[in-house]
Amino acid sequence: MKSELVDHVEFKYHNLITDRFPTGFDIIFCRNVMIYFDATAKRRLLDQFYDSLKPGGYFIIGFYDAVTNLVDDAKLELIDPTARIFRKREIVNSNDDLAVT
Repeated sequence: MKSELVDHVEFKYHNLITDRFPTGFDIIFCRNVMIYFDATAKRRLLDQFYDSLKPGGYFIIGFYDAVTNLVDDAKLELIDPTARIFRKREIVNSNDDLAVT
């Protein structure tokens, strides 16, 4: 990565099961970690990652993280199936109806 990008990246230790999830992320990488969790834990993690992303933020999973079938299409749009890149959909409230963009 270019140094201009790396200078703005913050790396932290985070226990996916026990730690609270911060919010406001533009992008989250979770590469080949969820293979170790059962379907219930994967769904919970997907919800937490979704809540942690800014609207329009990107979520990138690893090749072996077989969660594509667990992803809620109303929340995350699959941008690149080969690279497993998702984008958080914005849910807007218009005339008391929810619309997904």
